[in-house]
Amino acid sequence: MEPIVTAFTTALATLTRSGDGTDPNHGALATVDQFLHEIVDQGAIDHEPGLYPLCRIYGQTVAGLVETADDPASAEDVLAPVMRLVEQTATRYEDSPAAVLFGNVFGSMFGAVAGAASTADAMATWVEAIDASAREAATSLQHDEERTEQLHVAIVSAVGWAFDHGCPDDRFGPWLEGVGERLCQSATQAAFVDEHGADAWRRRLDSELRSFAMGCYVDDPAAFLKGVYADIVVAGTTRGHPADEIDACVAAVYESIERANEDDHLRTDEPVMGTFSLAVDRLPTGNPRAAADHSYLLGQAFRAVGGEDLETAVFDGGCPPDEAQE
Repeated sequence: MEPIVTAFTTALATLTRSGDGTDPNHGALATVDQFLHEIVDQGAIDHEPGLYPLCRIYGQTVAGLVETADDPASAEDVLAPVMRLVEQTATRYEDSPAAVLFGNVFGSMFGAVAGAASTADAMATWVEAIDASAREAATSLQHDEERTEQLHVAIVSAVGWAFDHGCPDDRFGPWLEGVGERLCQSATQAAFVDEHGADAWRRRLDSELRSFAMGCYVDDPAAFLKGVYADIVVAGTTRGHPADEIDACVAAVYESIERANEDDHLRTDEPVMGTFSLAVDRLPTGNPRAAADHSYLLGQAFRAVGGEDLETAVFDGGCPPDEAQE
């Protein structure tokens, strides 16, 4: 399977990029894409014809574009030719199957960005560009139910696709935080999911993460989840977010840890303490707010295992959350 995937990925990525700055050769792209569909339908790539080989190839094509793009700011323009192929594929389906197609394709693209060799800033830019394409694709669906299904499939599949595309362990937490935030914001802004609804999507993403942790890709679910939750906290405290957003991030991680512990996915007596202590260890030393962040996160850890009295005693009457806001 891999040689065929590599061949199509290379061909699509090469034809999408134009070395002289002119528009891509859309005719050649369409020809390659048509041939791809033919061999997928024949079962030549996978024993069971279906969405997997298509979505993997589209996602891997995006990974190639991420790694070779001169300027991440042009990500939406670079993605446009690939999106035309995806939209053309969707015309073969009714609304509900098209929503599943879109969801899986965007899940694969999100996952491919996680595995591509790029900077954190470039990764965030490409996530935003893919999210914008996903919102545009949703407008072609007739009913809110199908748009919601597209979002659900994208969320559910993105975690698995990230590892399918080779996401490094140290990028997974920041990637997950960024993708989850973008998808929830997009759903709310599109007016087919309300705020309560966005929180439900976050919980669903978290549920899929915990299920993934118990699968064959992860040797130690407890260490994996603690590491991911710690990375999410670090991402929330080092991106210049206002204090209330940091508090919201911490609250979300609290809830995630509690749910994971209820399901015995963490298998530890002090999951919150361990997670926030790990987050403190991972805070960049050059962060100008490092001292305040350390105090705040340690306070959260102590509060979790000993209540506010222990937190107050440790900090000698200080108030770590206030320090974090200064």
